[in-house]
Amino acid sequence: TRSNPSGNWQPTFEAMEQAVKAANLDIPVQTAGCLEVCKLGPVAFYSGDHTWYTRVTPTVAKQIVDTHLVKGQPLTESVYPPVETTP
Repeated sequence: TRSNPSGNWQPTFEAMEQAVKAANLDIPVQTAGCLEVCKLGPVAFYSGDHTWYTRVTPTVAKQIVDTHLVKGQPLTESVYPPVETTP
């Protein structure tokens, strides 16, 4: 509720909705109440495999749909908690 009045989440929500529709996926796109991670928002959660994404922009929302939901490959650069990489 603290984040919703700012409207900063709306472009991301709309991009996610449009990408899901364009991919012809039967996946609901919904808003949620406060997740207590304001500094990490907007946040997206895919309940199909319990993946969290943080700092989601409209571009990242489309990538989540195209790469994760359609191709089954999570976007490691936006996953939370961050995926550790070894040099």
